[in-house]
Amino acid sequence: MKKEFLKRSRPNGTITLLPGDGCGHFTEQFAASGAIAELLLQSVGDVIRILPAWPREKPARFENLRAQGGFLVSAEQRDGQLIHLAISSTAGGLLRLLSPWPDRPISVAGRSQPLKADARGLIEVETQAGERLLMTSAQ
Repeated sequence: MKKEFLKRSRPNGTITLLPGDGCGHFTEQFAASGAIAELLLQSVGDVIRILPAWPREKPARFENLRAQGGFLVSAEQRDGQLIHLAISSTAGGLLRLLSPWPDRPISVAGRSQPLKADARGLIEVETQAGERLLMTSAQ
């Protein structure tokens, strides 16, 4: 994807339809930002997946990407480890998260009990509108 974006990039930051084409500004039609966002966060079938298509060895950081169910997700990966995960509930309701730490419980700041993934690797937790969940791997 990066190779294609670079071939089609213009000096002003837009993308052309054909490499070397001097006509048009097609950044929105290519949905370049959407493609990158899908590498960082996916929420299909109301299940949130963190960094599902991002290489583990590459650092990544994003803030407030919107997921199904009215959730805003922020995360950071460094040295092959997810070191920060925060999920804000804008509407309240059930949060369904594919655990980024499937073999360990998840600690949530302000909650006494750690969350454990089910047999499918899913964490489910009820949220309140405006609640922000700061999650870490329970050691």
